[in-house]
Amino acid sequence: MAEPVPMKTPATRSEVINHSIDHVIPTRNQPALLGYYYSIFGLLPIAGLFLGPVAVVYGLIGLERGNRLPRHIGYGHALFAVAAGMIGSIISYSLAAAMGVFLLMSYMGNKWPFPPDMEPYEIPLEQMHQRVDRLEQLAEPGRHQPGKNLH
Repeated sequence: MAEPVPMKTPATRSEVINHSIDHVIPTRNQPALLGYYYSIFGLLPIAGLFLGPVAVVYGLIGLERGNRLPRHIGYGHALFAVAAGMIGSIISYSLAAAMGVFLLMSYMGNKWPFPPDMEPYEIPLEQMHQRVDRLEQLAEPGRHQPGKNLH
């Protein structure tokens, strides 16, 4: 004869509510929850430089812990933390690199990627010679002017 199977006591209302809330807010898988929040704030451009990689690390820890917990509590939060942390990091570091290139180009006077045909010192030198010639003409109007024959 088979032994009788012990009956489980029915769950109380508070146990059912706690069980349901564990899937919405995984308090037993705190790395997944922290990674989730860090990844949301890591989508902001400047904050993503720091919070994006932190969210990925906490998300990976939360994935590993979620596999060990019953009913994979926090697995979805951890997966979101890894994906959004990577996206936030990529966006933030891309914007930082673009800003660096933009500032470098501004600092170099927009000459860097496309160098001018003439050397940078030739243009001011030609302008200076023209100014000196003009001033000499104004200072001594009867003096010999280049290109004009006095005879």
